[in-house]
Amino acid sequence: MTDESARQFGAYLKDLRAQRKQSVRGLAASAGIDSGTVSRLEQGAIHAPSPDTLKQLSTALNVPLADLFAVVGYVTPQDLPSITPYIHAKYGHLPTQARIEIADYCNQVDSHYKTHLQEGGANEGYES
Repeated sequence: MTDESARQFGAYLKDLRAQRKQSVRGLAASAGIDSGTVSRLEQGAIHAPSPDTLKQLSTALNVPLADLFAVVGYVTPQDLPSITPYIHAKYGHLPTQARIEIADYCNQVDSHYKTHLQEGGANEGYES
């Protein structure tokens, strides 16, 4: 992020916190992060907040993670390409059929866990 975009994110974060009538320490405690981190974010002093920090803040502030990612300028999962270009780049040395099988397997695993979670199965480390 540029200095200006870091300041804009800081103002946005401060506004969200103020709307919820939370102190810096209160937000930090509910997000499980250091209050100094919240303060530095609000001041625009952190130019690359970690995705984990943003996730904790989104949960604590009850705002969609995609909103925070958008303000910071990070790519959201919906913006990512399919697995196929990655497999082609990473495994270009393999035959085409092998790359197709890898992509098919990845899609099967994804479908299995989406179905499993929709049917009320345990998360077991899978984030939808």
